[in-house]
Amino acid sequence: MWRLEVDYELSTLHEAIEQKDDIQIERSKRKLERLRKEWEQLQG
Repeated sequence: MWRLEVDYELSTLHEAIEQKDDIQIERSKRKLERLRKEWEQLQG
């Protein structure tokens, strides 16, 4: 589940970069940062 969420958000970020959608770029970056922190917590 976690991996699917990361893949989806990376795809969303890529699309936002191509469209130069600065708002979505920031949203995706924040979400990916949150997911990274979750991953670190899971790894102990």
